[in-house]
Amino acid sequence: MAFRCVAAHAVTLFRLRGTPTVTTATAHNLWMPLARRFATAVEDAEAVLDGLHYAASHEWVKVNGNTGTVGISDHAQKELGDLVFVELPEEGSSFKQGEKLASVESVKAVSDIYAPISGIVSAINTRLSESPDLVNKSPYADGWLVKVEVANKGEIDSLMTPDAYRQHQAADSH
Repeated sequence: MAFRCVAAHAVTLFRLRGTPTVTTATAHNLWMPLARRFATAVEDAEAVLDGLHYAASHEWVKVNGNTGTVGISDHAQKELGDLVFVELPEEGSSFKQGEKLASVESVKAVSDIYAPISGIVSAINTRLSESPDLVNKSPYADGWLVKVEVANKGEIDSLMTPDAYRQHQAADSH
């Protein structure tokens, strides 16, 4: 779809410049390599949202008052592949920063998810038991894992900002 739009715009531009013999096929051949490069760059870019704090192990937390919502990053879900099962802790469980919080099973492997901050689990995303793929489809919204009552807000300072996490991802991929 995007390639057709680029080609159609190219034809329009060539006609406006007084080159009436340019066809859609010619424009398609001229613009296709550029469009492919652009599309690949967009696909390869992984979402890192502002307003979140990130752990080096690719978990994120969004703190609102004394409640932190925890999930895994877009980068992590892409690395894991399609999730088929999510094991979450029980409400009321307490965790220290860096301790195993949950585990996810993908078509590739089973991976542990670590607590980015210390706290007590106040809610779990029950939708994940029926639809673990929500983590793949929407890692920052519908695919959150747990909500915790934050035990130590000072731990947030030890996590990465979105800009620092982008740099971490770039270094991690090379």
